[in-house]
Amino acid sequence: TPTELTHIRTQHSTCWAGALSVSQYLTREDHIASTHLTRNGGMTQWVLVDAADADTGGHILASCEAIQKKAFVSHPPVDGEKRVPVEEVVAYGIGSVFTPPECRGKGYAKVMLAMLGERLKRRGGQRVGFSVLYSDIGKQFYAKLGWLPHKSSHIELPVRTPTPARLHPSRVQPLYHDDIAPLCALDTAALRTALSTRHPKTRVAFVPDYSTMHWHHSREEFIGACVRPDLGAPAIKGCITTCGTRWMMWGRDFSVAGPRLYVLRIVDFGPEEGRREDLAAMLSAAVEEAGRWGLGRVVVWSPAESVVGAARAVVDGVVGVERECESIPSLMMYGKGGSGEAEVEWVLNEKYAWC
Repeated sequence: TPTELTHIRTQHSTCWAGALSVSQYLTREDHIASTHLTRNGGMTQWVLVDAADADTGGHILASCEAIQKKAFVSHPPVDGEKRVPVEEVVAYGIGSVFTPPECRGKGYAKVMLAMLGERLKRRGGQRVGFSVLYSDIGKQFYAKLGWLPHKSSHIELPVRTPTPARLHPSRVQPLYHDDIAPLCALDTAALRTALSTRHPKTRVAFVPDYSTMHWHHSREEFIGACVRPDLGAPAIKGCITTCGTRWMMWGRDFSVAGPRLYVLRIVDFGPEEGRREDLAAMLSAAVEEAGRWGLGRVVVWSPAESVVGAARAVVDGVVGVERECESIPSLMMYGKGGSGEAEVEWVLNEKYAWC
């Protein structure tokens, strides 16, 4: 119920509100629940209550939310297929897993998630391909429940004051809100084509569509207005090369513990010639934007080697990180086969897929 939801969010504001007041946090949650991705049933809240008093609402023992997203799945070829079918499916991102302090240590979150994992397989009469969550408590807890960990590496580019001069500034230009949808459409079409090629593993990917990017950008716009009203709206959403074959979309994270600019998605449709310069120019633009907003680093998940090399040309002190405890992408496949890295390749395991 709305009353229960407000109660739950007020409780977990102590964990996730950051620099926001409780009132601002509650408003933010309502705001991001009304985006293209989450409204009209796109996001659902789930609670575990004692069966003895479930009819009366009861005491909430644990809670979480699930966001419905579009995804692609392709399987290894059979009978010599040169191209394999790419299936568009529903997939769920599970987040905000929370147990009230007085209920912790009793296994309630395990019970809730075990039930939810099964429930999502059959929800809405649609073909549900898989569900994911991003563990902040290491790799083992959720693996025991069936969500197996996948690649969790990133690089960090430090942002120093003063921000160094931009590299190759004439090679890129900013991206704004109205630029996002057509670029996402191109990216999605290319992803579908790539997944139709022969591969020895099942492959899955969240569709990098406009609704997904809009969710990230709505989140940063609300928080930015609260914590940095002096800078106005975060209008620049990324950058694109002047020839239009490479682009980057980003989002600002205003976490008190470590504010940063996350690269949500890097697209590279360009030729080998000029690749290093283009990537360096885009990353340099990201560093400049992070500096303008007082963010301490630029973070790129699952970077290609070409991106790592370009990053080292932009700033000194680029760090590679293998995450062991935080934001571990964890996957549960629905259907035949396993969910681990030996059986499944998670394509485009980048920050845009996070929720």
